[in-house]
Amino acid sequence: MAEETAGGRSVHNAISGDAHITGNVFQADHITQVIHQRQPAPVPRQLPPEQSGLVDRSAELDALLAARTPAAGPERPAVLVLSGPSGIGKSALAHRIGHHLAHEYPDGTLYENLGFLHGGVRPAVSDVLGRMIGALTDGESVRMETPDARAGQYRSLTYGKRLIVVLDDVDQADTVEQLLPASAAGLVIVTSHFRLHDLEHRDAGHVHLDPLADEHAAELLSALAGPGRLASDPGAVAELSRYCAGLPMALRVAGTRLRSRQRLSVARLVRTLDAEGVPVVEAVWDAAYRELPPESTLLYRLLPLHPAGQVSAAAAAALLGRGPDAADDALDDLVRAGLLMTTAEPDRYALHDLLRRHADRRARADGADGEAQGGSERLVRWYRRQAERADRLSEGPSRLRLAEPVGDLAYAPDVDFEDSRPNPERAADADRAAKEGARTWLRRERAALRGCVRLAYETGLVGEAWALCEPLWPAYMGERDHAAARVAFEYGVRDAERAEDLAAQARMRSQLARPLWELGRLDEADELMRRAVAAARASGHRKVTASALEFHGKVLLARDDVAAAKERFAESLRLHEELGNAYGMLLQRHHLGQVALMEGDLARAGELLERAHDEARGLGKDRMVGRTAAELGRVRQAQGGTEQAGRLYGLALEIAHDRGEAADAAVVLERLAALAREMGAAEAAAAYEAAAREIYERSGVSR
Repeated sequence: MAEETAGGRSVHNAISGDAHITGNVFQADHITQVIHQRQPAPVPRQLPPEQSGLVDRSAELDALLAARTPAAGPERPAVLVLSGPSGIGKSALAHRIGHHLAHEYPDGTLYENLGFLHGGVRPAVSDVLGRMIGALTDGESVRMETPDARAGQYRSLTYGKRLIVVLDDVDQADTVEQLLPASAAGLVIVTSHFRLHDLEHRDAGHVHLDPLADEHAAELLSALAGPGRLASDPGAVAELSRYCAGLPMALRVAGTRLRSRQRLSVARLVRTLDAEGVPVVEAVWDAAYRELPPESTLLYRLLPLHPAGQVSAAAAAALLGRGPDAADDALDDLVRAGLLMTTAEPDRYALHDLLRRHADRRARADGADGEAQGGSERLVRWYRRQAERADRLSEGPSRLRLAEPVGDLAYAPDVDFEDSRPNPERAADADRAAKEGARTWLRRERAALRGCVRLAYETGLVGEAWALCEPLWPAYMGERDHAAARVAFEYGVRDAERAEDLAAQARMRSQLARPLWELGRLDEADELMRRAVAAARASGHRKVTASALEFHGKVLLARDDVAAAKERFAESLRLHEELGNAYGMLLQRHHLGQVALMEGDLARAGELLERAHDEARGLGKDRMVGRTAAELGRVRQAQGGTEQAGRLYGLALEIAHDRGEAADAAVVLERLAALAREMGAAEAAAAYEAAAREIYERSGVSR
């Protein structure tokens, strides 16, 4: 058997009794450095920029700072809650406190907005945890087996840290409890429409914000409108303050409008608002909206369709459908009008929940026939195109895909995946840089992508939901968020059934079966795969049939039905041989080799796994080179070939590290530890076990 990977790496590692693996850099005293050759994760600073012109909140600020005392419990941070109606300035004050105290919390500041997304749903706690973990680990792939494991990872990463966490627009105390860092030295700042009494009962500090008094409202208007604009007509200023009902959000829109139109007097603005004949705060936003150019008002009406909390400039261009220049102009107009907020991340924007509802009302009142449907279709197809591009770039062209890829879209630009990388200096070449950027983009946009699956199904875009689920598969296998994947893939199944596409039904049922069995719903997964195999056979698509048989074999293995799984893998292998599909053949030989190992047939297992390993190397499939090496190492170890097993484990570990496959690396490290103990190398075994333990704690993968 050759000892060289597809990339030309040569590995000649062997374990000896002095706890040393010769060759490359696999030494026990350096093992942690070897496995974690990465740039240190940067200190997260996620708070949006502090708003200028915050007035009349000194008493509330002092009260909150005074309430910042350690809560009961050694791992429970101090919690501060700001409550009040929408637009009252809760977020602005929370951001000010976060910026004001940042120097006391050297481990960083995390920020999450938990307000409603498109469709009236809030972001899942597991998604929020995933983003926070990404910020704490330099954007590395989140590879949890369950949401509980993700929560455990978050606690491990935040344990004992002096960290600020700001949670905007929370509706339940339980949500906050799930997002608390495991540190008495931390601080959590929460904004909510409600008092969240359950948090108060657990020593949280609380301040309720009231509307600004008239004099303070006038002060904020003056600061926003510019020096001297309001001094000549205090009566009109008081009337304008009344129209804004003391809400800073409305006052900012009015003040921004006065600043942008130097010849607009306060009295004239008040007369305009009087003429609107709608509730006072609504009139402020309506007036700002009506002064915008047509393309800007169109984008404003379409923005509530976006299914995530933030929208990128490119996604906004897809919604608008008029090209990137028109979208950039519209975004600038909306920001200048105070109807859209910039975020701490370049080229990403956020729509306040109050303004989201206003934009939705304007869409119902002013939107043309088909306007929302057109925006939804453009957005879904743009996200699908980017996901397909990212999938092909990161996973290669040979993976089974059924949907015809979306072609060029003239109305919106493609994402430059190389620019999506968190650390550009980490990539050694352009190809690797683009792959890294593609994976990063898929992680960053996963909430929007899953939301677009739902949007596509609910808006009747037949065939789009299941087609978008296809490129979501590798991303799911990376993050292993089974609950979120189950919801998305269920929409994919329904869409494939609605499209009456048997091959797509088989594919979607196969994808859905994985999160079901991972969630312990093995009977459902088994029944789903029986239906998937039947649909695949009926479709006449032999490659899909072979794939469905493989998926069913995996479910049967999870049910400990080894004999039935073996039959499925063998039938899949025969189909791949008939099709001449080399990659499919190596996968089935890998599975059959694992089955032979489970049955104790070491000779057969070695034959199958060695052949699969050589085939993977010949095809340049590094992931499978590593996985077959890891399994073949088990065989050689069981046969007494400790030196050969050490070489194979070393190769598997190197590939897992290069690909960022935390779960694979941890498993191989544990096998190396067992091998070292078998050879009497206790020091090396302890080092491998410690490195595996660090991966489990840092990455959250399950044993």
